[in-house]
Amino acid sequence: MSLNSKIQLASIDYMITSTCNLNCEFCDRFSNFNLSWFEKVEQFEEDLDNLLKTVSFKSFDLMGGEPLLHPKLTNMLKISRKYMPNTTIGTFSNGFLIKDTNLIETLVDTQPSSLQISIHFKDKEHQQIIYSNIKEFILKPFSYEIIDKNNILVDKNVNIHIKDQTRHTWNNFYQIIDGKFKPFFDSDPINSYKTCGHSCLLAFKGRLFKCPPISQLRPMAEKYGFLEDPDWEQYLKYTGLSFNASKEDYLEFFKKQWKPDPSLCTMCPSSPDKSEKQKFVSHKSDYYKRLLALSS
Repeated sequence: MSLNSKIQLASIDYMITSTCNLNCEFCDRFSNFNLSWFEKVEQFEEDLDNLLKTVSFKSFDLMGGEPLLHPKLTNMLKISRKYMPNTTIGTFSNGFLIKDTNLIETLVDTQPSSLQISIHFKDKEHQQIIYSNIKEFILKPFSYEIIDKNNILVDKNVNIHIKDQTRHTWNNFYQIIDGKFKPFFDSDPINSYKTCGHSCLLAFKGRLFKCPPISQLRPMAEKYGFLEDPDWEQYLKYTGLSFNASKEDYLEFFKKQWKPDPSLCTMCPSSPDKSEKQKFVSHKSDYYKRLLALSS
């Protein structure tokens, strides 16, 4: 690889907000702890410009929290397409906030693109809202093809993927001891990494991080007052990689990206007691009941 060529990567999760309308105890971005933050559009474009000087991606996803809460989401999708003409541009949603056609229209305009809708509730009441939104704001206004029960192709090149998260189990990335937020102390980074399931490359505030939980640790520590807690010291030392780093630093970063890291992975459990996700999901308000009344 020459110094002038870009590093080719499969995908990245680019975080644009930490705010979410759901309250999931297992959230790997700690959105259940009300870390309210929204990326500014101007900063997003500047950071994206810096990042893409060194790397390129096959797929690029704007993430949260709940990305649809960001008032400038469609602008960011368009900016992403401007900088990445050949990349699949996408975003994620829990489905409750798909209440108009603007998002899908933007995905059509920026295709190839994608939208993953994650189902977090087993009960019919909640699912009715999500599937009503899909019918009203995706299927009715646009031409589509149903590929299978989980995939819809809109306007030939916009993939809508519906993922039932209730069929899986997750584990927490922290524990509460005597009312305090604490890491795990398993000292088995290899098995912690194997059981994690969240070792995805994440971009947050102009830096690359090994995984979502470590990216949100400092905001958590600042808000909840454990910056000086010695149990978190080794993890808080990790600051990720600046988008402005040299290509050599990028290459060194990616050597470790998809491997267990003894200095980081021990914050998570090596043999987690997995619980059904359904037990830990709730809404932060009763707005969904009003939506249900409107859709009935």
